[in-house]
Amino acid sequence: MTKNIISKIKRIKFDKIYSSRGLPTIKCTVFTGENKQFEASCPSGASTGSKEAAVVTNGQLLKEQNTEENEIIRKYNDKDVELVIKQAEEALIPEILKYNCSNIYEFDQLIKKIDGTENYSKYGANIVLPLSICMARLIADQKNLPLYEYLEKEYDFIERTETFTNLQDAIANTSQNIVEKNFPSPNFNILNGGAHSGNEMPFQEIMVNFSGNYDEALRKATIFYNHLKKVISTTYGSIYTGYGDEGGYMPPIKTLDEAIDLIRKTNLDLKFKDLRIAVDSAANDFYSNQKYNFNVSETETGQIHAVSYNGEEMVQFYLDILEKYPEIYLLEDPFAEEDIESWKSLTASLKETKKLILGDDLVVTNPKIIQNAISDGWCNSVLIKPNQIGCVSDTLTAIRLAHDNGFKCMVSHRSGETEDDFIADLCIGASTDFIKSGSPRGERLIKYNKILKIYNDKILKINNET
Repeated sequence: MTKNIISKIKRIKFDKIYSSRGLPTIKCTVFTGENKQFEASCPSGASTGSKEAAVVTNGQLLKEQNTEENEIIRKYNDKDVELVIKQAEEALIPEILKYNCSNIYEFDQLIKKIDGTENYSKYGANIVLPLSICMARLIADQKNLPLYEYLEKEYDFIERTETFTNLQDAIANTSQNIVEKNFPSPNFNILNGGAHSGNEMPFQEIMVNFSGNYDEALRKATIFYNHLKKVISTTYGSIYTGYGDEGGYMPPIKTLDEAIDLIRKTNLDLKFKDLRIAVDSAANDFYSNQKYNFNVSETETGQIHAVSYNGEEMVQFYLDILEKYPEIYLLEDPFAEEDIESWKSLTASLKETKKLILGDDLVVTNPKIIQNAISDGWCNSVLIKPNQIGCVSDTLTAIRLAHDNGFKCMVSHRSGETEDDFIADLCIGASTDFIKSGSPRGERLIKYNKILKIYNDKILKINNET
């Protein structure tokens, strides 16, 4: 049994680094007395839910603004993190070193206690999450386990929650229930819109998904992605094969129909019979004054015009889209997070189907909110983003709560990513159903490739044992 893990720490260091969107974020390094070091960094999102854990930047800590500074420069400086790091190194780290902890749950609870806020608004999830991940890596090392195996043990240690009446009681209890382990099915982001792109399509991500084992599914996705580039070049011109924030292409399309038709056109050449499509609407971004404002294509003429739909009309829009394009198997954030009645209506309408209605901004990886979604029928699956909730243990709790109530889970990257591959280990350790990590760019591929390595290592081990 691991003793006091904090006693292993020789030094904790925070550094400013830059995310894939060129904005400052934070890397944590924990040094031990055994001359080992463990690193982690925090991503950030362009499309965010209102109830996510807080990201603290210089702008929130500055007592006085420099009014003589260029306004554009000042806005960038407000997003910087030097003051956040200084605050953590002067106040948080000395406090941590006073305590004893034996596991990641105790450590995360300690940080919550020191921060003293509901959403880490004092120190910021951009400080707390990389610190939590570093400690998980340190504990895994102390136990001589790969990180995913350590997370698997911690995930199995959470009490199953089908019959709980009080969420806090359910989280507090523990048991050794074991669930079937598998590898996540990758959802490859191939077309970007909304906040992730420079085109006029408001729907943020169009993803492809394939059946089969992880290796085969990833292989098909990359083939599709590369051939799609040729189709876009032929259809619109090579100038339109640029990338959005998450590595998907940004052709000059304006509607969801155009996006799905482009995928269908690509598959006419490839003839993949197991192609499925996932759509992340990120509907918060085109919802205003209780209306959804976006472009649609007329079925008969193909002409494009703007619409302004209420919730009921938006539900019907999705039902029509699913009928027209049966290969769409998942809708993520189809409605604004505040439009609960539309969430419930669509989920109820599709109850007898296998379609997934997945909450991201709706539930923000928060176990308390996920419990509400389960109890009231808001959705039937959830997205998992560790930086939305702020620490490793709450992320595991969110996944376990969802799984134990029949919800599917998709672990996700953020649009502003780093080279950290923690979510790869998380997928395997918590046996999540899906992962989405963008398309072929370094900060995206590092997650896919980490899973592929673990997959191949496991296959090799099985072959050697038989």
